[in-house]
Amino acid sequence: MTHDELIAALEAAEGPSRRLDELIDCEVNWCAPMPDSAEPPHYTASIDAALTLVPGGFQAFCLTVTEAPENPRHKCGVVIAHPFSRDSFGATPAIALCIAALKARKETKS
Repeated sequence: MTHDELIAALEAAEGPSRRLDELIDCEVNWCAPMPDSAEPPHYTASIDAALTLVPGGFQAFCLTVTEAPENPRHKCGVVIAHPFSRDSFGATPAIALCIAALKARKETKS
């Protein structure tokens, strides 16, 4: 799955997903082998876990609970800034934060 396909899958998600957590972990850790007992963090369910995805130098702020105009299922918005802001919407605050963080990570690779 490409970076953009992962973002699209997160945007389509209706709630937390362990499969998406695994895909995110693979994306950010380049599919490094984990010990058999290790599981990826609950990125899509936990704001704390999702915050670990925010690249260094970026700031995550402005969690809002509102309906996204283009997708009424998306009830939460996040803004990540450095030096310009990027906003993202998702079904939950953690998912919105995952989307914004992955978009910011893509910008840092460019």
